Amino acid sequence: MINNLNKSQKDATKFTIEANKKILDYLPFENINDIEDANANKEIDFPADIIYGKENNVVMNFKQFNFLNSEKSPETVNPSLWRQSQLVNKQALYKVTEGIYQVRNIDLSNITFILGNTGWIVIDTMTSTETANAALNLVNETLSEKLQLKDKTRVSAVIITHSHVDHFGGIKALVNEKDVIDKKVEYIAPAGFSEEALSENILAGNVMSRRASYMYGNLIDINAKGGVGCGLGLATSQGTISFMEPNKLIDENSAKVTQTVDGVKVVYLMAEETEAPAEMLFYFPDHKAICLSEDINHTLHNTLTMRGAKVRNPAKWSKVIDEVIQLWGNEAQYSFGSHHWPQFGNASVVKQLNTQRNLYKYINDQTLRLANQGLTMHEIAENFVLPDSLAKEFTNRGYYGNLKHNVRATYQLYQGWWDGNPSNYDPHTPTEEAKKYVEMIGEEKILESAHKAFENGDYRWAATLTNKLVFANPKNQNARYLGADALEQLGYQAESGAVRNYYLTGAKELRDGTPNSANAPTTTSSDIINGMSTEMFLDYMAVHLNPAKTGEEEFKFNLNISNNAQIKRENSNYLIAVQSGVLLYWKDKKDPNANGTIEITNSQFKELFLNKDSAKKIQKNVDIKYEGDKQKLITFLGAFEKSEFWFPIVEPKTEKKPRGN
Repeated sequence: MINNLNKSQKDATKFTIEANKKILDYLPFENINDIEDANANKEIDFPADIIYGKENNVVMNFKQFNFLNSEKSPETVNPSLWRQSQLVNKQALYKVTEGIYQVRNIDLSNITFILGNTGWIVIDTMTSTETANAALNLVNETLSEKLQLKDKTRVSAVIITHSHVDHFGGIKALVNEKDVIDKKVEYIAPAGFSEEALSENILAGNVMSRRASYMYGNLIDINAKGGVGCGLGLATSQGTISFMEPNKLIDENSAKVTQTVDGVKVVYLMAEETEAPAEMLFYFPDHKAICLSEDINHTLHNTLTMRGAKVRNPAKWSKVIDEVIQLWGNEAQYSFGSHHWPQFGNASVVKQLNTQRNLYKYINDQTLRLANQGLTMHEIAENFVLPDSLAKEFTNRGYYGNLKHNVRATYQLYQGWWDGNPSNYDPHTPTEEAKKYVEMIGEEKILESAHKAFENGDYRWAATLTNKLVFANPKNQNARYLGADALEQLGYQAESGAVRNYYLTGAKELRDGTPNSANAPTTTSSDIINGMSTEMFLDYMAVHLNPAKTGEEEFKFNLNISNNAQIKRENSNYLIAVQSGVLLYWKDKKDPNANGTIEITNSQFKELFLNKDSAKKIQKNVDIKYEGDKQKLITFLGAFEKSEFWFPIVEPKTEKKPRGN
């Protein structure tokens, strides 16, 4: 009987120490080019250890990362990740070149300021209004006198590189929405920006945010046995996420043509289906500087992010980087991105572009080559090795993305989740499969095998076996503790900050259980909700309809939406229906035989759906007009359910089986 297991965090084992030493011996740590570039042209350090919100809430706490100042990596952190975390733990204002400045590392992403004729042209806004406001204040306070800005301290234009929230969430700290609507301020984004930004954060927002709490280490302590950053940056800020519709979109027709933004020349290059579904890079010819967006970084990025998203196309990604080289590689002297530090000098600019282009192309081509030889997704990932010419470049290391994960994602892009083996086509659920394993082998025998695997340093197998036990019997504490110990060692060895966070969060939840806190991290802010079109919101409603609550009953309602004055959309009419448990809608259609007609404003309609007591609310609110079968409406509104955020990940979820086949 194994009875010496406990829930405490452990030190690195001899196998973890050995694995981390191999990385130390393999990579050229004597190369200090990145260290020099990351420190170059610093104007001033960020003056605060903590950024607070309006309610005195902590938005970012840099003080907790002070332990990263130790030169030698601890045994519980991969030395390559330790080096990367030190490089992104530098909160300061930097100059890229004359007229281009960046505030780096006060949020997950950078914010860039380019001096225009009348004010600052801002590239990306970071995640929160609080961090964006702090960055703008730092720039103006530091550079106003030096650059003789006088009346140029305003933001004259904003360019958003792509549709991820850490690049647009701070927008309302920088510009007034009315000025954007009236086109007094240019707000520029790639075509498809709003649709992708809103749908990604809404339609699958709950599951994505829950998994993001693992990926970004929101639930683990920040220390040498916990979070050390996520490789792309230290952490996401926990502030106010805002959203605003751009007033200018760049598409294939307007790209590759020199344009002017507040007197500054810029040329755009579309990059859809790369790091984001809606993305673009651009070049400032007068500055000889390329904005790399998030397509070129000092890390291997994700072709499928661990939080979950659409699979990205590494072949397209590589082609876009090559196009950057062909367009601007001969003359560019600087390149900077939405994360990390710039490149200085043409040789450094082109070297990074070349090596990252080859990295994504190699992953794409060799995954397909091995797939065509009959290897399955996991077999390819297990045997996939980069050549030293790519693997020994720090800019290609998997600090955020992970090589195995990206290989599996590439296989999925072309072949889907199934490996082609009919035995694997329709597997049992993890819980049912686990119970059958335990019934066949026995809990004690499986636990003994898992313990032996752990003692031999095979933490992957120990984690697999204990996972079977936990899914068969979540109350098996020895299995939980041993599984946590195995995940912990895997986390200590991980070079990717995101992978480390995932392992260590899994270990924490095995030891302490699934959180049950009212404070759930989410990207579903009021601005995100308000920015959704009626069609998008109806799609959002559709994925929250529980067919068990409607059965085969059919519903039809005429929906007349009048828009709030500040939202420049036309009033609209819809026919909405539920048939066979499916929510359908048609614009500009009306059914005289519908169950009822609702007349409501855009904001009221969204509030009505999101409110727990929506049925009571609609009966009491005199501003909402309803004619028809009230009971039918009450049943309809009661069929929508709110997603539970803190669903379990490392143990089974106990609930009734879903309806249907």
